[in-house]
Amino acid sequence: DSDAPRQPADPRPASAPGPAPQGDTAPVEAMMRLDLDYGQVGDEPTFKGQVRADVAAAAGLDPFDVRVTALHRGSVWVDLAIRGDERRGSVGVVQELQRQLKDPASRLKQGPVTRFSTDILLGTYGAPQQQQQQQQHQH
Repeated sequence: DSDAPRQPADPRPASAPGPAPQGDTAPVEAMMRLDLDYGQVGDEPTFKGQVRADVAAAAGLDPFDVRVTALHRGSVWVDLAIRGDERRGSVGVVQELQRQLKDPASRLKQGPVTRFSTDILLGTYGAPQQQQQQQQHQH
């Protein structure tokens, strides 16, 4: 079952495909780390729905433009598929969410679930962007 939590050995391999062009609205895969114990997830469908609502609100997107594709143990890692808008494109939306991580007053950090977010990377658990890894290690 693709919704079943799994725990790969290393969530950050050395290479991943490059990002889509800035204005491209095709969905991009991203992953978000939440500083929560997996036991706090509770009912998975409810938790996924709340993450989806939080991310959509923070990004100014319709919830239909955000999908939670998987949850993983190791704190809680959430795989997302995010479709951007014409103004920012999908990668631009992820970059906006990354900026919001640093602002405690942002919509992302005010969300009931996403207030626990500590990382947002392009790629999915087990295949995030190398570029995003380097940015994360600089913080």
